Amino acid sequence: MRIAVLAYGSQGDVRPFVALGVALRAAGHDVWIVTDTGFRPMVEAAGLGYQSVQGDVQALLKQRDGLSAVTGNPLRALRLMRRLTRELAPVWARDTLAACDGAEALVAGNAAAFMAAAIAGQRCLPLVQGWLQPIAPTGDFTSPLVPPLRLSGGAARLTHHLFRRLVWLAARTAAHELRDRIGLPRWPGATAAWAALETVPAFCAVSPTLVPRPADWRPTAAMTGFLFLDAAQEPDPALRAFVEAAEPPVYLGFGSMVARHPVQAAEACVAALRRLERRAVVATGWGGLDPAPLLAARDRGMQLHVTEAVPHTWLLPRVAACVHHGGAGTTAAAARAGVPSVVVPFLGDQFFWAARLLAAGAAPPPVPIRRLTAGRLETALAQALGNAAMRDRAAVLGQAIRSEGGMAGAVAVVEQAITRPDGALRRD
Repeated sequence: MRIAVLAYGSQGDVRPFVALGVALRAAGHDVWIVTDTGFRPMVEAAGLGYQSVQGDVQALLKQRDGLSAVTGNPLRALRLMRRLTRELAPVWARDTLAACDGAEALVAGNAAAFMAAAIAGQRCLPLVQGWLQPIAPTGDFTSPLVPPLRLSGGAARLTHHLFRRLVWLAARTAAHELRDRIGLPRWPGATAAWAALETVPAFCAVSPTLVPRPADWRPTAAMTGFLFLDAAQEPDPALRAFVEAAEPPVYLGFGSMVARHPVQAAEACVAALRRLERRAVVATGWGGLDPAPLLAARDRGMQLHVTEAVPHTWLLPRVAACVHHGGAGTTAAAARAGVPSVVVPFLGDQFFWAARLLAAGAAPPPVPIRRLTAGRLETALAQALGNAAMRDRAAVLGQAIRSEGGMAGAVAVVEQAITRPDGALRRD
């Protein structure tokens, strides 16, 4: 079957769907990825078809008035996303429609779900949602996309519904634009928009070991396990030489996060590593860490390998501990590697993942970026490196995740949906 996979957002949002595309192709389907232009090299390197949606979300988020301005503030983050969708909505609607021409089924990530539902409904196509966070309402825990709260039952469920309304405010411009183009009536509000997705089969690409499936989820939502793109990742020769030269280093990187004070963040990391006398691989990413203090420390003799990005699949099993921002993808990679994490959350679901790793015994209490100091990082990293019980629990978690078969589960959800006689969405 010809399947279009719609995935918008950062690399952490897109990469799991590229992995799914590879698995669907191996199962005999004709698959292409619909995403923005910045991810074309990754998609084509995986051997998949590619259809572009104009607008480089990564470039927009890298701006200093982007992610750095909303760190720790979910309402500001939603306002940023609403601004981005208003700017890009006409282009996204036009390009997404064209990119789905010829598809016999759609798979959509979180950011594309409302547009995908409109297209699937208008064209009577099967649709499957893919969630990278456990976003369905539940009483077991609060929404992973709001600051952590100790609530359960109805109060916890309420946080999911409140966040759904906020998400709709950010997404409605693009959804309205697309529905206008194809002649469908606009959804009157958040309740109607989310109701349109309630009957759509979904897989949640999250480890059931780390987040057990809530018993109160709708039956058409499966918790399958993380999705990993295990393409051949040969490290840079200099990185390999550094890692293999002595004891396992620490990994430190904040991925696509953009810090308000990247120089101070880098200086705090340098000081903590120096006090612990640990060598480290440091990925400066989009702007979470300014390279200047790191390079200066290296030139003064500290054992640091400084680069912009690293191959997680190759590197993380070879490190002693992983200091990261708590994005879903990096959390999954660190947990699968079986090494302790020190999470420095910036925003959104990163606080949720930090809490989950803490509860699993695979991480010390998190150090939010706004409270990052050399002393706090030193304390947390010393615990991750020196606590034998934590290292054992991280290893057990890694073994469990490696045995879960998340990819097979996600493929099964998709294939069941596209072969059901009533699998296509009806026009509404």
